[in-house]
Amino acid sequence: MRHSSQSVRALAACCLADMLRLYAPDAPYDDPELKSIFSLFISEIKHLDKGQEDPNFQHYFYLLESLSTVKSIILIGDLDNAEELTTQFIKTFYELGDANVTRNILVCMTELMVMLVDESETLSEDVIEMTLEQIQKQLDSPESHNTMAVDVARACTDVMQRHVCQYFSDALMAMSKSDGSTEDIEELQKVHRLIQKVHSVVPDLFLNVVPQLEEEMKVDDFTIRLLATETIGGMLCEKQSNLHQRYPSVWKTWLGRRNDKAVQLRIKWIESAAHIFESHYFAIATLNEYLKARLLDPEEKVRAVVCRVIGEMNLDHVIDHVDIKLLQEIAERCKDKKSSVRKVAMSTLGSLYNAAYPRIQENDASAVAKLGWIPESLLHCVYVDDVAVTALVEKTLHEYVFPPMDDDLERTKRLVSILEMVDERAKVGFISIIRKQKSLMAAFRKFIDACKESNEDMEVDDAQMDRSQIETLSTRIAATFPESSKVSSAIQSLSDILVDDEDIRELFETCINPNNDYRELASSLKDESSSIHEILQPVLRRACPTLINKGIIPHLFSIVSSQRPSRRSSSATRSKHVVMAQELLAEISKTFPAMYDSFLYNLVSNLTHSKNEDITRGSLELLSQVVVNGVKIDLDDQKLLDLLASMAQGQDIEQARYASIVLSHMNAVDICADVIQEMANNLSSSFIEIAASLASLGQFALYMPIHMTGCIDDVSEFIFNKLMTYETKKDKRHNPEWLSYDDLDDSSKAKIAGLELLINYLAGTTLDIEPKEDLAKNIFEMLFDYINSSADTAYADGTSAAELAHLRLTAVKGALKLTHMEQFENQLSVERFEQMCLVLQDSCYQVRERYAHELMTGLRYNEVHYRYLSSLFLMAHEIESGLFKEVKYFLEKWAIKHKSETTAMEASFMQLIHILAHHPDFSISTNDLALFMRYLQFFISCMAAPENVAYLYHVTQKIKLSKDVRANEQSESSYCLSDLAALLIKIKCKDSSWPLNVSQEPVHLQSKLYKTLPSGAVQTETMKKSYLPDSFIAWVEQHHDKGGDKRMGQPTSENGATAKRTRTS
Repeated sequence: MRHSSQSVRALAACCLADMLRLYAPDAPYDDPELKSIFSLFISEIKHLDKGQEDPNFQHYFYLLESLSTVKSIILIGDLDNAEELTTQFIKTFYELGDANVTRNILVCMTELMVMLVDESETLSEDVIEMTLEQIQKQLDSPESHNTMAVDVARACTDVMQRHVCQYFSDALMAMSKSDGSTEDIEELQKVHRLIQKVHSVVPDLFLNVVPQLEEEMKVDDFTIRLLATETIGGMLCEKQSNLHQRYPSVWKTWLGRRNDKAVQLRIKWIESAAHIFESHYFAIATLNEYLKARLLDPEEKVRAVVCRVIGEMNLDHVIDHVDIKLLQEIAERCKDKKSSVRKVAMSTLGSLYNAAYPRIQENDASAVAKLGWIPESLLHCVYVDDVAVTALVEKTLHEYVFPPMDDDLERTKRLVSILEMVDERAKVGFISIIRKQKSLMAAFRKFIDACKESNEDMEVDDAQMDRSQIETLSTRIAATFPESSKVSSAIQSLSDILVDDEDIRELFETCINPNNDYRELASSLKDESSSIHEILQPVLRRACPTLINKGIIPHLFSIVSSQRPSRRSSSATRSKHVVMAQELLAEISKTFPAMYDSFLYNLVSNLTHSKNEDITRGSLELLSQVVVNGVKIDLDDQKLLDLLASMAQGQDIEQARYASIVLSHMNAVDICADVIQEMANNLSSSFIEIAASLASLGQFALYMPIHMTGCIDDVSEFIFNKLMTYETKKDKRHNPEWLSYDDLDDSSKAKIAGLELLINYLAGTTLDIEPKEDLAKNIFEMLFDYINSSADTAYADGTSAAELAHLRLTAVKGALKLTHMEQFENQLSVERFEQMCLVLQDSCYQVRERYAHELMTGLRYNEVHYRYLSSLFLMAHEIESGLFKEVKYFLEKWAIKHKSETTAMEASFMQLIHILAHHPDFSISTNDLALFMRYLQFFISCMAAPENVAYLYHVTQKIKLSKDVRANEQSESSYCLSDLAALLIKIKCKDSSWPLNVSQEPVHLQSKLYKTLPSGAVQTETMKKSYLPDSFIAWVEQHHDKGGDKRMGQPTSENGATAKRTRTS
């Protein structure tokens, strides 16, 4: 046994093994001899790592195999140093396993270790630790064929269970007494990682450890609580785990950690919950609810993690098991106040939709129901009207909803199929994104041109002017993006490159050119992306027309052409696919008409050759929109001209209107003149023919007013004296206040067309072509006659109330348009302006709603004077909540955007008080004042802020120092409303803890509304006097103390009904 020759010792060991085999089950040696023998066995077996090249390898393997076969190794259990020998054997076996010995050796060693563990009364801590570490090592190297530790643990679970529990108990107890040093924490982490790893393959080994982990989840120490929660979460994640059944209390305790006070722990809980969600059906319902609740967590990191983990889930699992309410709550996080949450939420929804799109396209019911709504929800985010949210929506649309695709046909199909599934609000949101592209492209075009000019200008003054223009454009562009200061700086830095580098400049020009096809755009965009600063990516994304571009136009034509010929099929009977394609073609014609330059022949060909009436009508409509937006038709096609002339004189109102638009934009002056004269001379036929002729003449009046001059007197006389005097009689029992245009009588359509013609004629004239003064006067008198009409008038006369509503709406929109023009500004008196304002309280909802939208659109794009802002506050009592919320949202956003413009704020407030003072329902009775208080509350709630509240209060005092210009005798009405406004401002400041300081900014009275009183006693008396009745002040104080502004803002009338302010007479 102690021979110097390795071979002799190996053979001696084999002989001793044979002796043990021959004398089994007893050994012919005493204990000291057995200790020496087993020590010899260990030293010889170690040499198996030398491999078969060693000349003694067969002896070593014989020894190992003999011990395994005969099981003589169990004799160790009777020795007094059994634990030491067992530890040495197991350590040797694990070391050999790490040395990549052959499979048959591993099998023998595994069998021997199982024998040793089963026969041992106690196992050393080293054995337990080695086994656990070996299991972890084997799990970390799944390609290894060494699974000894796992096999031993599984075979000896009952024996090792108690020892493992003791091992971890000792380790955890030691950690609980530690001083929290880095080394101790690392050791604690190591222990918990071991538990989780080993549990994944030998779960039964930890039955006695799990209760300890449960207690750890309840301790105050954050580190221990976090590790325990993470460990239990990992154990629950395993697909074969039944931990929740064995330990229901552990499952309950772990679920409770979702509300832990530590943010990091809640985040870890969510990450584990997502894996459990995917692994176990039993947890789906519970975790759906708990994850949804965490989306409302006060900590943004937690909300963001919930969004992220859902996005990382398997698509099939999301479709089959994730609650749609959870996904909808993620959609709400797209509007979160924190950008980090919004970013992850939109990315999650976008990636899920992109992955599910093939299934949605195949009309998979589950995929459509669960994820088909995502584009609609994303597009609704545009209405948040926040530059950061809008930029994220654009990014999500470009990357996921409408991702880059070289195939124009596939891109077109995807665009149409997605947009046809969204609601009207989402479509409008998409259109707004496209129109933002148009605006930015125009601004960026100017920016590039300024850079180019700066390169060409050699004079110092010119160069400085160019640099100033570049800075102005940079600021203007950056204002529509988040982090505008950074974007502005980046754009100005970009200008330095564009000034000097013509190649880069051309690349940008290619990028924003709507006449380029998709491949050119995508290629240039890709080339720039590698060199452009990351902060400019949102700018370039918006400036490059990749969502809608000329490449999709021919495919949209093909979709429209796929509709079978029909007799005037309506949009309801046409497929949604075709209708959506038509809508996109129409939008392109309005927003990017230049894209049609290459396709005008297609439109003309469809118009002249197609037998499909829908295609003919659609092509004519597109052609009219294209030419209105500046695209020239350089065609000398007599067949086309004859067809257009015939259509312009036909009985189809819309077709006649479109045809006359196209004709008036072509080089066909003589034909147009003939058509105009022919229709003007034949206005005594049926109403449908009159309606079509007037609709057609209305377009000539707008675009070719000089050619209408010769016949406008005859036409206007016909409209004034014959058409408008005709009464469209209606039975009182069947006289609705509103009908759609298509459902109106032909006489009503003719009147609307006549009124529009007169409006268009005035709109078409310029300072060089002035209409006769009497004609303009008569037209405006007619407009305001209709503006001041009501449904009651029609009911009393037995005429069509719906017709009158349409005429009232047409009139007020026409007056709004005309009085914005310089030559007709003098037609808008204060009285007329306030009459227009009252249309927002019209008894007909459609009139109120459409006029409100007209005003909001005009104010948004500066196409309407800001004086009209005040009129929107007359909708404070709007009974349709949807419209009221829309107006309120617009006003709040307007106030934020224009918060520094005191002139507009002052004018609006002063104008509102004047409108209310002259309102036909105003009086100083308590009930009426309570109702009128709502208008002022509405203004204050939308427009007042800590920065301007003192100024608004100053405006109320300034009004009391003046007199009403329109009617001196009604000055006290303005004083009363000023006192009421001042009272409400004080209440607002008190409720919001705003300081009400003295404003130093001057207030400028509007000369047409108020004139300053003579200084002295008159002003002093007016300022001292309160024009509010004492009973009303008492009512305000009482109701404010009870319920605050909301209670005060909804007063009731004497009969107890909630007040509803709509004008009926």
